[in-house]
This record gives sequence, structure tokens and C-alpha cells, in this order.
Amino acid sequence: EFALENVLANVLVLKDRIRDIFENSSSQDEACEKKNKLYFEGWHKKNHHFKKIIKLFITVPTCEYMFTYLKEPDVPRSGNSVKPTTFVPDYVQKLQRLASYRRSLVSNLTQ
Repeated sequence: EFALENVLANVLVLKDRIRDIFENSSSQDEACEKKNKLYFEGWHKKNHHFKKIIKLFITVPTCEYMFTYLKEPDVPRSGNSVKPTTFVPDYVQKLQRLASYRRSLVSNLTQ
């Protein structure tokens, strides 16, 4: 249960950090600096899934294409992004439900 909560907390933090890069960066250079900071903070070392996310996000050609809109000041910084207030509770409930299923399965198997 603790491990699941820890992973969930890390997912939410990483999501917010990536959202910050796209919504609050004022230039491509600033966005690339924030992106590189994620790598140097060791997000790719947390587990296999974080490694895949960071690897995709760090890839240079892909990253340059993702940040091209920062050259244009009139392009809106956010589009159809899900509001954290609606997304997080539903996601947390689903993960908690999965954790309870797992706990009951493990307890049934060990009896």
C-alpha cells in the first residue's frame, strides 16, 4: 500500500512538472533546461515506467518539435488539458480500488 501511494505521488509530481514545462516556459531554452533538470534529478531511475517516460521526453528531435510553439507568443499554452481537480480524485480512487483488490487476492492466496 505504501509503495502504491509513493508511486502515485511520484506520478502526480512528474505530471505537474511536465505540465509546468509546457505551460510556464517562456522560451525553448527555458523549456529545455527544465526538461534536462528532470533527467538530472534522477526521475528515470525510479522504475521502468518512469524510465520510459523520461526517455521519450528527453529525445532531442521530439523535444524540439514539442517546444516549437514557444517561439510564437500568440499560441495558447494549454488546450484540452484535464483539470487536476477532476482528474486526480478519480484516478486516486481507481488506484486505491486496485490496491484493495490486490490485498484481498494476496490474503486469500496466503490462507
